[in-house]
Amino acid sequence: MTITELYKTMLENAKNDEDNELVEFIADQVDVFRKYVNSVVEMEIRIPVARFRMETEDFQRFAERLDTNRRKIHERAIDSCRILNRLCDKMGLEAFYPRDLEDRYQVADFCWEIVSELFRNGQHLDIQELAARGEYI
Repeated sequence: MTITELYKTMLENAKNDEDNELVEFIADQVDVFRKYVNSVVEMEIRIPVARFRMETEDFQRFAERLDTNRRKIHERAIDSCRILNRLCDKMGLEAFYPRDLEDRYQVADFCWEIVSELFRNGQHLDIQELAARGEYI
């Protein structure tokens, strides 16, 4: 099962929640992976420009702030992997993140993989076609 198929299965299993809090909670956990990828891309875009525009001390503070933000979001991504794995276990599903949670590089790679898969799936999404089939309402 792909990551997005597992995600959609989790949402299907959670939809019986009366006020959809679990559905939103799962979506929020998965969205952390996008936020981590965004933080890495932001650093790669902003730091080279800041080197030319800022004095050394200002640049260092700026780069440290971006790096601290990236690290915090990375920690949240690790937590999200743990949370989603526990939910999958409770739902009788395979682990959402079946790798080593202690390996930060593997978690970072996973963030990119899920964001990339979501992007590929949505890149050619035709909302009208899905709605006509009753899949996106």
